[in-house]
Amino acid sequence: MAQGWSFMTLGQDLPSISRHESVTGSSYATPIAAGFAAMILAEVRRLLYASTSDRDVELIRRISRKDGMRKVLKNLSVGTIFQCSYLNPMSLDSKSEGERLDVFRSAI
Repeated sequence: MAQGWSFMTLGQDLPSISRHESVTGSSYATPIAAGFAAMILAEVRRLLYASTSDRDVELIRRISRKDGMRKVLKNLSVGTIFQCSYLNPMSLDSKSEGERLDVFRSAI
């Protein structure tokens, strides 16, 4: 995978709970992307909670690492422009549990 690969998500005209106007910028997009990664980790652990398979234990370990998460995020991206992929949390939510596991297993 290319070293310079990046991800993007919502970062313009976001509703604010502390202001009366919308907000814009990478300081708002970054926590959205981090939350998406946390949601992926939680879902992997939920789906594989009872598994004792060495492969599943390795999957949890791999996705918790930078290279594994990058593969999962790339597979969940809905568009690519100039080596920058758009992350949409709904791309995970719209998949069945089996499809999610397939995406997660792509990280191994």
